[in-house]
Amino acid sequence: MTEEDASRCGLSGRLWSPSVLRAVLKRHNVAPRRSLGQNFLIDANILRKIIEAVRPSSGDLALEVGAGAGTLTHALASSGCNVVAVEIDPGLLGVLRETVGNLRNVWILRGDVLALDLSEVMEAAKRRFYGEARVEDPDAPRPERGYKIVSNIPYYITSPFLYEIFKGPDIWGSMTLMVQEEVARRMMARPKDEQYGTLSVIMQSAWDIHFVTKVARTSFWPVPDVDSAILHFTPRRGFPREEDKTVFLEAVKAAFRSRRKTILNSFTLSYGVKLGMSKEEIAAHLQRSGLDPGRRAQELDLDDFVALAGMVQTWRKSHKRVTL
Repeated sequence: MTEEDASRCGLSGRLWSPSVLRAVLKRHNVAPRRSLGQNFLIDANILRKIIEAVRPSSGDLALEVGAGAGTLTHALASSGCNVVAVEIDPGLLGVLRETVGNLRNVWILRGDVLALDLSEVMEAAKRRFYGEARVEDPDAPRPERGYKIVSNIPYYITSPFLYEIFKGPDIWGSMTLMVQEEVARRMMARPKDEQYGTLSVIMQSAWDIHFVTKVARTSFWPVPDVDSAILHFTPRRGFPREEDKTVFLEAVKAAFRSRRKTILNSFTLSYGVKLGMSKEEIAAHLQRSGLDPGRRAQELDLDDFVALAGMVQTWRKSHKRVTL
């Protein structure tokens, strides 16, 4: 990529350059921390592909998880997008203040994204960027069709973070994530695929998933042990309903509790003792829900899991004093 191309893509800070990145980190006496999954993107072409997938514009508001040295932050902000850059590592805060701290449309927020109330964070960001008086102004720039999540996400928090997003309110208009290639395959796996599991069902129930590109491990410094992939997600509204999400997640996890077992055996393990139900009673409930008790979780499609969740919801209502 030429300097002119980089500038056009919002990459004029050259933070993707290994020499520039190392120099910035050295000035702040910071080294990559493997425990926090810190592998910095050093491939300008991959950065361009992320931005093309996000399609950011003025008035958008994006949450970036694990802002690192600010490489992606800078590219997003250069497009006119307002960015909440969340970073847990205090050592990188000084780096971020140097690389993107002078940008008006960037809010650097130190914290553990898994411990934050993201609805409150995004509301605060909206007031911060658009102004208290302008929030209700119909002519004010504002995120359309929900907020964006954009992240070269630290691999160790990928699944916990996505489950939290799933359970939370429907405020997100899109997600563009760099994840481990193996995790990407799990998210996109279909019934009967070896990788098909809880993450596959949860993500596909809430999002339409588009595979953008594979990313070689050499696109990062330090070089990680595995390759990555960029995925773009757009929401599937109303499936499952927001108030049923916790039950849906519970039912899916119960079904996949023991992959080699039938759903009858898995649900008997998860609910039999708690609800005082025999295996035969659970089998009858499954059959009334249109499900074959002898099938395994990896054979079920989304509609089957919706039926399972409906069954668990019924059990919850009839056993209100029991914690499932």
